[in-house]
Amino acid sequence: KQWYQRRVRGGVEVESLETLVSGEGLVERPLTNNLYTYMTVKTYTIYTPEERRVQKRVLDHIPFTYCIRVHNTGSRKRQVVFRIMLAPQSQDLLEQWRNMFVEMDKFVVVLEAGETRELTRCSTESSVILPPGATIQEIKSGSAVPREQCGCGWPLNLLLPRGTSGGMPASLFVLGTDWAEDGLVEDLSGSVSYCGKQGAPYPDKRPMGFPFDRTTTFRDLDELANSLPNSALTNVTINFLQDYSPPQEDVEDSSREPDSEGSCEDSDYVHVSG
Repeated sequence: KQWYQRRVRGGVEVESLETLVSGEGLVERPLTNNLYTYMTVKTYTIYTPEERRVQKRVLDHIPFTYCIRVHNTGSRKRQVVFRIMLAPQSQDLLEQWRNMFVEMDKFVVVLEAGETRELTRCSTESSVILPPGATIQEIKSGSAVPREQCGCGWPLNLLLPRGTSGGMPASLFVLGTDWAEDGLVEDLSGSVSYCGKQGAPYPDKRPMGFPFDRTTTFRDLDELANSLPNSALTNVTINFLQDYSPPQEDVEDSSREPDSEGSCEDSDYVHVSG
């Protein structure tokens, strides 16, 4: 516990954490701290060598937004890295299930001395997702742009676990630490969580899975969050929608623009992109 309180510091207080989804297609369903997945059919173009269109049933989710309220308690401007982790809820000792946490996102924000800010971060901007690649049509036409990032990452449609139709309880945890101490580079944009950036050292000095990479004597997640003012914890429910039909979209385009309708960007929160 003393190691966490001594080493896991950031000079900030994370006052609250919640998630919010848009209300499109979610009649009489809660929008706060509820996440939604569904099955959908996507169409892909393949070449064998002739052009063919095939369909595949895949898991997907409704885009959502993280809403974080944070206060810089220091007397200087500070770069703060936020790490968002997700795990199914458990009644076991934290030591017995800490390895179940997965990193959902990691991004850096600059906070002025004494500043309190309400941040939003869209799920489509996650640092763990696979960057969109060039399509066959772009390659054939010569309009493909060389990729500046490596091709590592998790498919966007699989960012969330499936959940259950009755709702799977999960724990969402965020930790804010000083990027001047943790980082090797200033820029943490793009799909950097798995492989970092091409031609550069891995940007994060902390081990993958931090802060759940080491043994702990904290009894549970509540005790950990209460001991670290630069962290916050909230309970979310992951709901699998059996009869949901997503809005029409270009099913061959793996990138999606964030949907701000009904998100916390409609309030006083400041959007964070990276």
